[in-house]
Amino acid sequence: MNSETKKQMELKKLMVFLLALLAAVFFACEKDEPTPEPEPEPNDEIPESVIEINKFIEENMEVYYLWNTQMPDLDYTKQPDSFEYFDSLLYKPTDRWSFITDDYETLANSYQGIEKSMGHSYILYKYSNSDGVFGIIQFVYPNTPAAEAGLKRGDLFTAIDGIDLDVNNYSTLLDKEQYTLTVAELQGNTVVPVKDVELIAREITQNPILLYDTLNIGGTLIGYMIYKNFLSNYNDSLTSAFSWLLSTGIDEMILDLRYNNGGAISSMQHLASILAPIQQVNNNDIIIEDMYNTILTQYYAQNGISRMTRFEDIGLNINLNRLYILTGENTASASEALIIGLGPYMDVITLGSQTHGKYTGAFLIYDTENKHNWAIQPITFKYANSVGFTDFPDGLAPTYTGEDDLFTPLGDPEEGLLALAIQQITGLPVAVATKSAERELLAVPYKSFDNNKLRKEIPLIKEKFEPVK
Repeated sequence: MNSETKKQMELKKLMVFLLALLAAVFFACEKDEPTPEPEPEPNDEIPESVIEINKFIEENMEVYYLWNTQMPDLDYTKQPDSFEYFDSLLYKPTDRWSFITDDYETLANSYQGIEKSMGHSYILYKYSNSDGVFGIIQFVYPNTPAAEAGLKRGDLFTAIDGIDLDVNNYSTLLDKEQYTLTVAELQGNTVVPVKDVELIAREITQNPILLYDTLNIGGTLIGYMIYKNFLSNYNDSLTSAFSWLLSTGIDEMILDLRYNNGGAISSMQHLASILAPIQQVNNNDIIIEDMYNTILTQYYAQNGISRMTRFEDIGLNINLNRLYILTGENTASASEALIIGLGPYMDVITLGSQTHGKYTGAFLIYDTENKHNWAIQPITFKYANSVGFTDFPDGLAPTYTGEDDLFTPLGDPEEGLLALAIQQITGLPVAVATKSAERELLAVPYKSFDNNKLRKEIPLIKEKFEPVK
């Protein structure tokens, strides 16, 4: 081995030694560095009361929810917020309607027409060139703070407690039980404030039959009724009203459901049995059929529980072959069930705009042992009529398109939708002087409110159902 080769080998050995030494120093230094303290674990202890509510939610949703197989697998003992937990279980965007409340009694009362309210329903419009909004009153319940203040359909308002409404503040300003409302009027194409009125909410009872009367147009006697919600405790009132209408000898009937968000299936059944041809009542024919998840379908079949809602003899029937129904975007649920349920048996002519598109129903589920005041109202079934029609998420298109004329009193033959129906019935033109907020004020509909609350579609409620045991 020559000297040059020997030097190269010694150099390689030295390099290996130095690399090893550097590695040792590196790891020693790394080992000597202080280990960082672990971040403290968040306090994830959840109160037993919350876990109890979550358990109530989980147990009932697994059994009754229409889309129970689409629910995510979440540990309810790890969910700190029961509202958020319930929301996280919903099958979105299909399910737009299920909800939860921590005030069961208030919700239950609302289904009897009892609410703390000022008694006026309205729609907010947004200006097309700004974030400002204004309201137009759609109707006022009689014997309420709003009625006592002189408010009426077509009144505009622009401010609450002196603060102009806009897209950022309307929710906070309107969510009060007492305020000063700035009433305005339309002068030309400008909204001009004219007075302030004081409103204080109180518990009121809302009769869903807002108006019923007859109209004699060119010798044709037309019955007319505005029905706001399907409330089962007003079935006798429906019978009385239609008994009077029948006694007048009406030739045609107009049912105004443009603001009817839905309600009790028993009330829908009651009204359908009044309106339908007598043959369907005598035959006990099907109005709608409920379709549940697999658990409930099997349980109801095994226990002989019917999924059909049928016409029934309630002691009054006006035996119509044709019915005119006024509709709008707030026509939902039980209203839509009535329309499609009657459709196979008679000529149902709808006039107005597209309905909401709620082909589902719900149970109101609460703690029967009164351990808490929470309740859930999950969608538990969808419905179809006797020929299998269902699934209309975009709503039901009207037979004749028309506009909700907010500036003319309900029941006035010149009001836009009512005039349209009269024209179809009689063939006679009716003078209509419709003012549209969209045209007059360059505004677009923004949000609908019912008694100061953002209008929620009231589902088709099955008041009595057989719980799975």
